Amino acid sequence: MSGLVDRHFTRQGLDQLWITDITEHPTREGKVYCVVVLDVCSRCVVGWAIDSSPTAALAKNALGMAIDNRQPASGTVFHSDRGVQGGFNWSS
Repeated sequence: MSGLVDRHFTRQGLDQLWITDITEHPTREGKVYCVVVLDVCSRCVVGWAIDSSPTAALAKNALGMAIDNRQPASGTVFHSDRGVQGGFNWSS
């Protein structure tokens, strides 16, 4: 499995592959959701957004920030899990 992950999720240059995920954070006022866009080569956060609901607009805002910050050339791959939640088996 590590060969598969290494081949698909490594890049030699900046802005070739961005990955993203959304995280739920409980606060005293309720939950907030944070979307982060990470450049795989540098491992730097290139975009992010926070809101009180996990909407498509939240992800779009994070991607927009990344594009504004880095202005990537054509061909950048943007990878996410497409919003799949709850697939991890905590008891394993």
